[in-house]
Amino acid sequence: MLTLLLIINLLLSVNSAVCRFKETVEVEGEKLQEEGYFYFSRGQGIRWDYTGEERKTFLFVGGFVWEYYPQENFIRKYRPELNFWLIMENPRRWQEVAEEIREKKGKIFVKLKGGEEVKIEVRKGKIRRISFGDTSFEFLSCRYNTKLPSSLFQPTFFQRNRKK
Repeated sequence: MLTLLLIINLLLSVNSAVCRFKETVEVEGEKLQEEGYFYFSRGQGIRWDYTGEERKTFLFVGGFVWEYYPQENFIRKYRPELNFWLIMENPRRWQEVAEEIREKKGKIFVKLKGGEEVKIEVRKGKIRRISFGDTSFEFLSCRYNTKLPSSLFQPTFFQRNRKK
């Protein structure tokens, strides 16, 4: 139980974050990489802005995911089946999405309901990598607990930027 409390305290110590990220996905033995910016603000949401060739934004707000592809002028809103990000938003609610959380050598393993496992690598008290299935996110150049504008987490952002 002490380990779980330490993990919860670690996650609760981050009220906001801005990071560059590199995403690596392995598809049929080939590694594909994308990068962009990650924004997190407790109580407001989580946002992923992909800055590569295929620009896109994923916004996690109020239990929903908004996907936005500006080049295609495409927006989609849906409720994910299992929302791992609920643990980031409120770590005390981990039992809603996870069967188990354990720690080993600076890595946190979260077994989600449904069987998938998420691995969180921590260095110097900060999250540096999150991996699940064939996908891994590495967080770089992070700034923590800084003020972020609430407009970053508003789905109306997509509406203002849509092509007419």
